[in-house]
Amino acid sequence: MKRLASEVLRRQLPATVGLEITTSDQCHLANFARLGGWPAWIEYVATGVRYDDRAPVYNAYIIHETELGRANADIMKKAKAAGKLCMYLDHESASLTQVDSIIEVDPNNWKSGWAAVIR
Repeated sequence: MKRLASEVLRRQLPATVGLEITTSDQCHLANFARLGGWPAWIEYVATGVRYDDRAPVYNAYIIHETELGRANADIMKKAKAAGKLCMYLDHESASLTQVDSIIEVDPNNWKSGWAAVIR
């Protein structure tokens, strides 16, 4: 999915735009322990800024499933609230669609209890 996201974004962005894709797994592995837990990590991913230049850690978010677990749902909700770009990557059509909102389906199901509403 990372490769597909890169290909789709390269087609849609000007060649001069820098592009670095980080998966949530990569970010979790690199930052979760030092941040001390889920709430701080989710906040960092959704709204964190770099210390040196105060630029956002992440500028845009792409999901490849509309069914979400709690952490990814919280990240997307916080990112949208911060005015960041949140997109859904359809692997069949290789297209991006804007995520309109995140809804709670089953809050007791931490693995798939939320859903992305796409336009």
